[in-house]
Order: sequence, then C-alpha cells, then structure tokens
Amino acid sequence: MLSNFIYGNNAAKIFLRREIFRVALPVVGEQFTLSIYALVNTAIIGILGPLYLSAVGLCHQITMTIGAILAFLVVGTTVLISHKVGAKDYDGAREVIYNSLILALITGTILSLSAWFYPEKFFIFFKMEEALIRETSTYFKYAMAPGIFYVLALIIPAIFRGYGDTRTPFFLSLIFIIINICLDLILITGKFGLPALGVKGAAFAFGITRVLMAISYLLLLFFQRRKIQPKIGFRLLNLKSVVALFKLGIPASMEQILFTTGLLVFSGMVLTLGTKTFAAHRIALNIESLSFVIGWGFAMAATVLVGQSRGKLNETRAFDIAMETLKLGAIVMGFIGLLLFLFSKSMVMLFSKDMEVILASSQVLRIIAVLQVFLAAHFIMAGSLRGAGDTRFPMFTTSVGAWLIRIPIAYLLVFVYEWGLLGAWIAMSIDILFKATLNFLRFYSRVWQKIKV
Repeated sequence: MLSNFIYGNNAAKIFLRREIFRVALPVVGEQFTLSIYALVNTAIIGILGPLYLSAVGLCHQITMTIGAILAFLVVGTTVLISHKVGAKDYDGAREVIYNSLILALITGTILSLSAWFYPEKFFIFFKMEEALIRETSTYFKYAMAPGIFYVLALIIPAIFRGYGDTRTPFFLSLIFIIINICLDLILITGKFGLPALGVKGAAFAFGITRVLMAISYLLLLFFQRRKIQPKIGFRLLNLKSVVALFKLGIPASMEQILFTTGLLVFSGMVLTLGTKTFAAHRIALNIESLSFVIGWGFAMAATVLVGQSRGKLNETRAFDIAMETLKLGAIVMGFIGLLLFLFSKSMVMLFSKDMEVILASSQVLRIIAVLQVFLAAHFIMAGSLRGAGDTRFPMFTTSVGAWLIRIPIAYLLVFVYEWGLLGAWIAMSIDILFKATLNFLRFYSRVWQKIKV
C-alpha cells in the first residue's frame, strides 16, 4: 500500500517517481545531515551562553552570503552538466568540469587571504558589542582560512549532482559531518586532555573537516570511473564554456546575493531586539531547516531531471517531472509542517533552557509550520525553472520578495507596531507566499521552453 502511494499504479508514473526519489532522497539525506550538524553545533555552542551562540549564528549568515556569491559556479555547473549529460555531450561536460575547478581555485584563494587578514571586515554592516565582534572575527578567521578547500567542497558535489549522482555527496557529507561533530565535542568543550577552545575550537573543527572533505571529493572525481571522468593535467579556461557558465550562474548568484544580503538586513533588525531574541530566532531557523532539506532535495531533483530532459529536447517530460516533483514534495513537507506545529516547544527545549527564548522561538515556529506546502512550491518550482535554463525569474521573485516585501513589512511590524520577533516572522511568511505563487505560475506558463541553454 505504501509503495502504491509513493509510486502510483501507472507504469509511466512509477518510472517517473522512482527517478525523482532516486535523485531527491540522497539530497534530502545530505541536507538533513547538514541540518543535524547545525542543530548539534548550536546545542554545543549554546552551553557556552547566548553571546557565543549569537557569534556563530552571525558567522553562519556571512557564510551563507559567501555561498550566494559562489552560486554562479554551483548552479551554473549543475545545470550545464545536466544538459550536457542529457544530450550525451560528454566532452562538453568535461570542459565544464575543468572550468569550474579553475574558477573554484581562484575564488578560494581570494577567500582564504581575506578571511585570514581581514576577518572583522566581513561584519562591518552590523552594530555589535565589542565582545560579539571579537568572537565572530575569531571564528570566521580560523574557519575560513582554508577557503580553497571550502570552495572545492561546494563545487565538486555540484559536478556529481549534474550527472545525476546525488548518492556520493550524501555519503561523504554523512561521514564528514560525524567527523565535524566529534571535533566540535573535542575542541569546543575540551576532551582527551585538550584545552576547551570555545568558539575557536568550533572554527578549527569546521576548517579541518572542509580540508578532508575537499581532498576526498577530488580523489573520487579524478579516479572514480565515469563516462565524463576528467583527466589530471593543466588546462586553460575555455571562453565559450565560461560564458555559458556565467550566463546561467550569474542570475542564480545574484538571486542568492540579494536574498542573503536581505537576510543579513533582516537578521540585523532582529538583532536590535536583543541577544535573547536573536538566539530564539536562530534556534527557530535551525529547527525549521529540517523542513528546508526536504524542499531542497526535491528542488535539486527537479533541477537535474528537468535539465537532462531539456538536454534530450523532451519538453513534455520536463514539465511532467516538475509537476510530479511538486506533488510529492508538497505532501512530504505538509507532514513535516504538522510535526513542527505540534511539537514546536519540545523541539526548542532541546537547545535552550531559557523560558523567554523557548516561548519566543516556539511561537514563530508554529507560524512557518502552516506554510510548508507553499515553501515546497517555492523551492521546487524555482529548481524546475533553473533546470530549464530560466535562472533569471527565480532571481526576480527572490530579490523582490526579500527587499520589497520581507524587509519593509518586517520594519513596519517590528519597529512601528512593535510586534517583535513575531512581526519579523510574519513578514517572512508573506515573502514565501509571494515567491511560491509567482514561481509556480511562471513554470506552468511554459515560457522556459523558448530559452536556449
């Protein structure tokens, strides 16, 4: 009965849904392990107090901004390779890989040097207490010193996903998240005779793990047998391939930059409400990320499979994949929303004993719980549009949602009507509704069929 519910009883739909789950489930697993890491890391840091919890939370926001800048490589690589694989252009896929790796090395070097010599410059837009500035700068300096490896650990999984292999990133992510958590416990709190390093220990654990992860990905990329396996050797950038990469990736990067910078402004507004309120905000976001992983997994399945279908010039299959992915994702995320609503307080109590933090965090969790189906539509339809080559429209909805909806409404509700954290999360919910509606209508219109990749 469960199998029938998941796969259906129509032969074509059975095959289609199996393909979706084959790609989506490992991505869900990978993102889930990352969320578990965020939750465990939050719990460990939370032992040190709200100051350190806020410091690591702010560093996470900056890391998200860096990831947004690198989205031109991540998204562009995945979409281009999926189209090349769909068209069986394996030489073209290898060319994309070489260019992506070269650009990753360049950007990684810039990140490493900037983080080591000027860590405090990444937080100049925040008005913070001196103690908070000191802790955030310390964490960021040591976590991002091996920036080359951090960037490679982002780009190489995008290569694997492009040709439909989401299992390898999942298994490696699982292994290294366990390593990261173990290092957290050892270095943050001090185990096996080592001193308790606090926030600096968390940074060391993060950096060491990314070095090991990047090395493992490189070994698999160059030595694991595949149809598009690249060869070791020096290559120059191919201008045509780089232009195609930038054409697809820049809108995706701008989308993420506008969203994350908007998120920084949004977080700054919440930060003015006090350290405890910001801690409640961060805990709620970390718990909600458990639902994000579902949406992201199905969105990645839509990106890869829609991209491969477009590479095969099969527009009907691309549309069917997107709609079927949306149905499945909405059902699963709707169930997650129910759990968040019913057990919000219990979840928050795992990460804080402060009653003020618990009440504020559980209240806003219930708001986002009822919007999980719309969050699924936003994620999956945006992923479908990117796979189809329409990366500009998600950029439009995300930027408008962040800067013209979320921030103005949050300002009104937080500072004018003084609704506090509740007002901020209501503004975020309205933003989600806006993006979900427009992304769905855009894909359903099939305008993307006219876009050439």
